[in-house]
Amino acid sequence: MHTTWNDWYKDVLVCPVCRHGLAAQPSNGQVTAFFCSGCGRSYPVQDGIPVLIEARATIRR
Repeated sequence: MHTTWNDWYKDVLVCPVCRHGLAAQPSNGQVTAFFCSGCGRSYPVQDGIPVLIEARATIRR
């Protein structure tokens, strides 16, 4: 499934830990993760669905 992410997510998706907005992380023309600049967590996208579960996030600093 190919998902095109427009700017709608900027008003809807927030980090479930710190509530900052999320930025799309594209790879090969598709969004593969959403990154939180507030706490540094990166949430994966699986089958076109953002997985906003703290236990599934990786932390980048």
